Amino acid sequence: MSSDPVCRNMNEDVQILEYLQNSKLRGVRLLIDRYGKGMVMIAFRMLDDLDKAEKVVYGTFWRLWREKSFAGASPPLRPFLYEEIKKACIDAVAD
Repeated sequence: MSSDPVCRNMNEDVQILEYLQNSKLRGVRLLIDRYGKGMVMIAFRMLDDLDKAEKVVYGTFWRLWREKSFAGASPPLRPFLYEEIKKACIDAVAD
């Protein structure tokens, strides 16, 4: 494995995507480990409510996995996840 952090992160995203696209639960666990806290902080800035931010982020991760919505995603995953979390936050505010 490369010592370059960019390559290593890209390889991790490729592996996560393979798990997710094959409906492997391990993909969700890796996704949460890698992106959960960062996405919660983004959602928190949008919602100003930590509990709601956590529910939005983890709910979005599970929804994407359940609906097999990672088919169109490609590494790096962060921009894809950011857009999904942003939409979910907008929906949460509208509710």
